[in-house]
Amino acid sequence: KYAEGDGVEQDFEQAYHWLSLAANQGDVLAQRNLGVMYAQGDYVTQDYTRAVYWYTQAAKQGSLHAQLELGFMYREGAGIPQDNAQAASWFLLAANQGSVAAQHQLGVMYTKGAGVPQDYRQSFIWSSVAADNGDEDAPLYRDFAAARLTPAALAEARAQAAALRDTIAESEPESED
Repeated sequence: KYAEGDGVEQDFEQAYHWLSLAANQGDVLAQRNLGVMYAQGDYVTQDYTRAVYWYTQAAKQGSLHAQLELGFMYREGAGIPQDNAQAASWFLLAANQGSVAAQHQLGVMYTKGAGVPQDYRQSFIWSSVAADNGDEDAPLYRDFAAARLTPAALAEARAQAAALRDTIAESEPESED
C-alpha cells in the first residue's frame, strides 16, 4: 500500500519496512517482491545478490515468478556464479507451473545442450508446449528439433508434448498478485 500510495500517503521507506518484516516472517509474496525490488533497483540500490537471496526464499515456497527469475539469474550469472544446470532446474519448476517463458527457455537449453544434455526430443516437447501456450519464438526451436528426430521419435515426442501440455493446464495455477 505504501509503495503505490493505496489508501495512504506514498512512502517507499515504509513500504520497504513492512515488506521486509513480512518477508522475514516467510511471506512468499513479500519475499518475491523484495527480490524484484533488488533486481530492478526499485526504491533500493540494485543488488543482485540480495535479489537472489529473496527470490530463493520465495522459490523454495513454490513462487513461479521467483523460480523463473532465478533461472534467468543463474543463466546470466547475475548475483551468483553463472550455472546453466541450476538455471535449468529453476526453469523446470516454473515451466511445470505453467510459465511459458520457462517452457521456452527449456526448449532452447535442450537444443543447445546448455546445462542439460542436448536432447532434441526434450527440446521438441518443451518448445511445443511453449508454442501451444503462445510463445512466438518457440516454433523455431520446435521445428529445428523436429527436423532432427526420426518419424517414430517425432510421433512419440508429439504425444508427450500434448500430454505434458494437458497436465500443466490441469494443474492449479499459482496466484501472485
